[in-house]
Amino acid sequence: MEEPTIEDLILSGAIEVAAFDAENEELLYKFTEEASKIFPELYEMHMAIIHEEVMYFWEQGFLDIEGMDDPNPRIKLTKKAFIDEELEKLPVDKQKSLQDIKHILRVV
Repeated sequence: MEEPTIEDLILSGAIEVAAFDAENEELLYKFTEEASKIFPELYEMHMAIIHEEVMYFWEQGFLDIEGMDDPNPRIKLTKKAFIDEELEKLPVDKQKSLQDIKHILRVV
């Protein structure tokens, strides 16, 4: 099977619009609860990428994780995540990822 398009994912109910990024003038999407059943391989790949990103920012001191062994740990931004000098040290792709995390946590 070919990789699904955004339209495929929306029409199948696997993703839905989460917000509008006014800065980039683009829609932001999130996976629905049904996504893991509709496109399990894509959902697992997405979750692995998120896990990898969260662990990177935790190791770099931008995130704090409470209850790491829990099935649903609490993730918080640290003070470092708001220091411009520290953010500028990150590669551009990581700066964007951290900005996305801030949007998800509704900090910005």
